[in-house]
Amino acid sequence: MSENREHKRERKQRVKPVYAFPSYNLGIALQIAEKIERVGGGRLTDETLAVSLGVSAKSSGFRLRINNARQFGLLTKQGEYLATTDTAKSILKPTDENEKADALRQAFLSIPLFKVIANRFRGQPLPGGDSFRNVLEREFKIESARVRDAERVLLDSAREARLITESGGNTYLTTETWSTAQSSTQPSLLEGQKPALYHPSGVSEPVVETLRSTPLQSDLSTFSLEDLADLNDEEYKNFMDAWIVVLRKKAKRQHSRGGVTPPTEEVDE
Repeated sequence: MSENREHKRERKQRVKPVYAFPSYNLGIALQIAEKIERVGGGRLTDETLAVSLGVSAKSSGFRLRINNARQFGLLTKQGEYLATTDTAKSILKPTDENEKADALRQAFLSIPLFKVIANRFRGQPLPGGDSFRNVLEREFKIESARVRDAERVLLDSAREARLITESGGNTYLTTETWSTAQSSTQPSLLEGQKPALYHPSGVSEPVVETLRSTPLQSDLSTFSLEDLADLNDEEYKNFMDAWIVVLRKKAKRQHSRGGVTPPTEEVDE
């Protein structure tokens, strides 16, 4: 009898999902952190937070949302208080857009499943529909009954973190910082040229002086950045995303012919 129980226990352990994921997306976790910042200046008791949200502190939904916010690295427990972390403050009260973009990326990658997916599809389009759900189930051992939930929470969180890009009809999960992408795919800055800054929407863009005066050249194309100055946010975002993808693919082709080495950096552990 004891052997049968042990066998069942081992079997359950073998089918247990390898990667956990939150029930709520990053946007909902940020709502909790924002409430604590706004109402309590960064610290609130569970009871006070629950009252401010109009829910019971003993409800399972409230506890689950708190735990999810902690999974994203946005909250910590300090005695009887819930307190926002430095990551949450960097998102909610950033000193510049670089800080916010990096903190959003860090929060997203705090979830183990999201991190391995980001590495798995680095530089590649995400599969669509059933193909992506099959990857989640077969490669990452997500229970079949929860695969759609995992897909939804992951993609919603990636959009909240501004890590989803669309290019050529494909969807990419881009978790590199702009500095990483710049060093691996862009020409060096000209003498006296200012570095790139983050656009408020989370899209990287050169400063105005660079846009209006500096020609950008590569072996793929030659054009002036002034040509980009009149693009709206969405047009500029699509252009930069596509450009980075094209350069990476060309680097890989050149590498296969004995040319340059393509970027191989993975998301930081």
